[in-house]
Amino acid sequence: MTHPQLCLEIAEEIASQEGVTPEALSPPLYEVVDTEALQSLFDPNDPDRCPVSVEFTYEGYTVRIDGANDVTVTPCRSDSVDRDGDGGLPADARSLCRSG
Repeated sequence: MTHPQLCLEIAEEIASQEGVTPEALSPPLYEVVDTEALQSLFDPNDPDRCPVSVEFTYEGYTVRIDGANDVTVTPCRSDSVDRDGDGGLPADARSLCRSG
């Protein structure tokens, strides 16, 4: 059994931040991330599940899921003045948010 609400929660949060519906996200989350595997990692009904956290980028956002199944979605971009060209991000986050 998987945790299907997890991917829906991610899509809804990003869509909310973008001001669109989850269906309008392009490409869909399932084309970027193996959503079935992701959901299996955080299945609350799996008694053998080890604590894990996962972080990935999707459509300009860093998505982090921790061992308590808490989802955090933060923009990779910054609307503030970018004096050093790093997008306003801490050093450990810069490499995660670069494309291409």
